[in-house]
Amino acid sequence: MEGDEESARGGVTARVYCQLLEDQIPKIYRRGQIFQHDNASIHTANIIKDWLRNHKINVMDWPANSLDLNLIKTLWVILKDRLNKHHPELFDIGSG
Repeated sequence: MEGDEESARGGVTARVYCQLLEDQIPKIYRRGQIFQHDNASIHTANIIKDWLRNHKINVMDWPANSLDLNLIKTLWVILKDRLNKHHPELFDIGSG
C-alpha cells in the first residue's frame, strides 16, 4: 500500500486503508463471506469499523492479544530459509 502523504511520517493510515477497501472489496467480497484482517491500528480505526458496518461486511473477530493466526508469515519465513539454503548468493541482493 502507498503511504499517506498527509500523515506526519508518510506511512499507511486508516484513510489509505479505507480507500483500498473501497477500491477492492466490491471486486472480491460476496455476501456471507467473512473478511479477515488483524488488530493493526489502521484496521481497528473508527473510519474502518464504520465503513465495514455500512457495507455489511462480516469481519472475523480477533482476540486483543491473540497469537499471530496469519500463517502466511510463517510460510514466508520457511520459504526464505529454504531459498537462502539453496541460493545463498541471493541473500545480499539489493543491500549494496
